[in-house]
Amino acid sequence: MRFLTIALSLVCVTAFAKDKQFWEWELEAQRGDPDAQLVLSQAYAGGSLGVNLDHTKAFEWARKSADQGNPEAYLQLGDFYKGGTGVKKDYVEAAKWYRKAVENGDYNALFSLGYCYEEGKGVRESIIEAYAYYTLGAIQLEYIKMGKNRVKKRMTQTQIEEADKRTQILEKEINDKILENKKPWWKFTK
Repeated sequence: MRFLTIALSLVCVTAFAKDKQFWEWELEAQRGDPDAQLVLSQAYAGGSLGVNLDHTKAFEWARKSADQGNPEAYLQLGDFYKGGTGVKKDYVEAAKWYRKAVENGDYNALFSLGYCYEEGKGVRESIIEAYAYYTLGAIQLEYIKMGKNRVKKRMTQTQIEEADKRTQILEKEINDKILENKKPWWKFTK
């Protein structure tokens, strides 16, 4: 999973950052641009844009971006805490940042939070919660369906019915939280 997250980050930073040189991103980041700060974080995390791999700097730039409310940076911080990248491994912190990303509209974090519940990493283990997060994520992203299907194989019919009910409640809770955070740029839809 960590490899997939880093690979997706590198693809994103390469596609997003290709029109600028590192020094241009660095200048914007130092001026406080949260998107540029995230690009630097991803560059340091993957050793791209001509910089050496530096997990400490990657974490620091992600934190600066997150401190300014960037939901993608919340997901990045969750990944860093989960993997111990540039910071001490801490599953409770990882789950906290994943939840914050979900609550601010980053649907990629649904898989990560679902995984935390599936494995009991930083949260109380619950295949019901895992299934609910995977279900909402599967609506948006094909790869999250794998997590949902994996959990579903371990569930009884009663648990699946309970998880389907939980999914409906969770969907409303997340959408309400997104609206509360004034970031309704997407909604879970079927």
